[in-house]
Amino acid sequence: MPNPGLFSGIGGAARGILTQNYAYDKKIEIKSKTEDGVSFGASSSALASGAVAGDFNLKTKAGIALVTGKVDTNGKLTVSADISDAFTKGLKVVFTGLYPDPAATAAAEYRADIFTLTSTINNKLNITGSAIVSLGDGAAAGGLVEYDTNKGVPTKYEVGIGYSKPEYSIAAILRKKLTEGVISYVHHLNSSYSVAGEFVH
Repeated sequence: MPNPGLFSGIGGAARGILTQNYAYDKKIEIKSKTEDGVSFGASSSALASGAVAGDFNLKTKAGIALVTGKVDTNGKLTVSADISDAFTKGLKVVFTGLYPDPAATAAAEYRADIFTLTSTINNKLNITGSAIVSLGDGAAAGGLVEYDTNKGVPTKYEVGIGYSKPEYSIAAILRKKLTEGVISYVHHLNSSYSVAGEFVH
């Protein structure tokens, strides 16, 4: 059976069509790559408010790590180091830092043949973990838990199940500490057109 991907992918097809694929701002992007593999990028957006936002980013290989840096027009610098197959095959480790805001995260992701495990901890000691397992024939189920170690209580937990075929996908998720249910459906009419719907209760 193929790897089921990430738990965040359950219902992701519908979310992508209903929200992420719409752009209301004027945006310009420039990308370039050098012969030695260093990638550069810059973007600028004219927001509806009249303000202009932009960023500059670069990506390069440093030893076993893929290092990405980005600075935006607000003066925020984000640096991350991505190490694939760290310590063992299928394990990816990512370290991210933000300046001048005192924010940092360390994340690990392990993918096996039929399941994926993820774990993230930030500088405030909030821990997030997720798991998803393939049930076969395009079906997968999983869950996510977020835990505040300072308060000693879980702050978020949700479970979900999804079923995907080349022509369609359906997902059901219980989120907001299992108090809200979401059912979504996507049907691919052809290679260019898809329709999606989502019901929240």
